[in-house]
Amino acid sequence: MSNDLYDPQAPEGASPVGSAYISKKDIKAIAIAAVVLTIVLYPIYQYQVRQSEKSRCTANMKAITEALNMYAEYKDERFPPIYRTGKGDVPGLGPTNLPYTWCDDISTLMSKRYSFVCPSAAPSEIVTSEDATNSAGTLKTSYGMYLPYSGYQKSLVANPDQSAIVAETSNNGAVESYDPLKMKDDSGNPLPDGFVIAWDNSNTEPDEKTKYVSRLAYPGSDGGKFTKDGRSRHDTGIHILTASGEVRTLPPVAAEFHQRLGSFTGLWAPPTVKVH
Repeated sequence: MSNDLYDPQAPEGASPVGSAYISKKDIKAIAIAAVVLTIVLYPIYQYQVRQSEKSRCTANMKAITEALNMYAEYKDERFPPIYRTGKGDVPGLGPTNLPYTWCDDISTLMSKRYSFVCPSAAPSEIVTSEDATNSAGTLKTSYGMYLPYSGYQKSLVANPDQSAIVAETSNNGAVESYDPLKMKDDSGNPLPDGFVIAWDNSNTEPDEKTKYVSRLAYPGSDGGKFTKDGRSRHDTGIHILTASGEVRTLPPVAAEFHQRLGSFTGLWAPPTVKVH
């Protein structure tokens, strides 16, 4: 039996006294409250998503460290070559007409729980390369290795805590990132290049005119726009891995290439000892 009370004096169509029905006014108030709550909570949700992605990226970098160390144990304490060369010292191509990269050499040593792709990377920033373990497959990455350390011996790194070897990168200048000298094959055709970190004026070695390293994941840095408060893949910067295995988060100004009294200094200083 209904608990609603019948009022014989009430106008026709009026709700009974004590009705359980919600009025249109109440529905409107609830809808407004829901919208306001969504507007207030959405930025918090987005922040939590970004923090989660940043943490997963850090975990990826640590897994890459472990894989690099295992590779070095098997290969005379050397880092892997950044790419296999073809004609003219440019990246050699595999069955699917893509380059073999340093990631290929350590992919079997990398824990399957982790990835070579940062979850915050835009699809256009990701490199697709040959998969050395699968002739019919490809490998994706959003991390690049610093060119001077291609095949370099770990024990010869002078300042491992201050020497960058891997960082978050962007492929072919995607999201308006800085890539003034795109990699090309021996016929002059553009190649994926986000797997290698080079410089603003050379893809072979720096000189006295070098100002920046290239292909780092700093959106909007095209043309050399590296400012302290510039955009980064993550809120506070990108992840950079040192030769000692430390993962650091650095803003766009970290792309600067430093020289002092004719010598290279800082995070991107290339090795002083040549290794063959």
